[in-house]
Amino acid sequence: MAATPTVTIVTGNSNSGSSCLHELLVRYKGKTKVRAAFRNHEKAVPFVQRHQNREDFTSLVGVDANNKESLDSAFKGAQFALIVTPHGGHDMSKDAELTSNMINSAVDMGVQYIVYVGSWTVLQPVAVPILASRFLSSEELLKKLERERDLKWTSLRPGFFNQNFISLFSNSIKEKSSIYFPEVFIPPVDPRDIGRVAAALFARRGEGHHGKCYDISGPRLYSMSEFASSFSECLEKDIQYVPIPSTQLKSSFPPFLFQLFEYMASAGKEAVPFSTITKELTGWHTTFEEWLTENKHCFM
Repeated sequence: MAATPTVTIVTGNSNSGSSCLHELLVRYKGKTKVRAAFRNHEKAVPFVQRHQNREDFTSLVGVDANNKESLDSAFKGAQFALIVTPHGGHDMSKDAELTSNMINSAVDMGVQYIVYVGSWTVLQPVAVPILASRFLSSEELLKKLERERDLKWTSLRPGFFNQNFISLFSNSIKEKSSIYFPEVFIPPVDPRDIGRVAAALFARRGEGHHGKCYDISGPRLYSMSEFASSFSECLEKDIQYVPIPSTQLKSSFPPFLFQLFEYMASAGKEAVPFSTITKELTGWHTTFEEWLTENKHCFM
């Protein structure tokens, strides 16, 4: 392996990808070189402007998970890769295929260790089949390539993102000072913590973490009433939690989200996996209140 291995990050502007990039260039400076892959010039500009004079940073624009030539260019010469599952919006039918394209290209180009960002939903393929289908085949492919081509890998399975609260509750908090949702329990995660974990793994060259699947959650499990209390304190106004039956969400959300929320309502505190691996690997674990303080303008 190269004395200073190169990490290709696909994509460099994703929440976890940009966080990993920052950690490798700042906290773990000198341990790796970073190659950030972007779909287009617009997404690359902020990163190129910030890091263009660094010898340990390069960027590649025009990387398309449907185009093997562009993927091969992104991974050629790299020893490590961070591969983040793409998000096709409400149409997720191609997400698994695009992820497989990235994984196969990386291995074809000689990448020896992959950190894959998937989801905890692989643990519940019956309860949440639409979401789980985005990630299951990718984990299976990693295991297959381990057997056949000696690939080393770690799978990160993040939970419920803090950003989800913006789309779910910002309007009702602004307009009615209320949260209307089924009674669920969530250990919400800041996606930047996913990138921090990935960077810590690369800095360690994956040693001791090969073949592991890590649940990436926030540091605390919250009830909906506790979320309302956190909102109240941060926004300095009284936010009420109003429980509603999960069936009431069916007409308001696409099937994949309704499946998820219905499962979370039925499974209670055991729905979304809780883990302390983020703190163990990075020494840091972003709390919901820290994230909310930073983003409270979205709810005001």
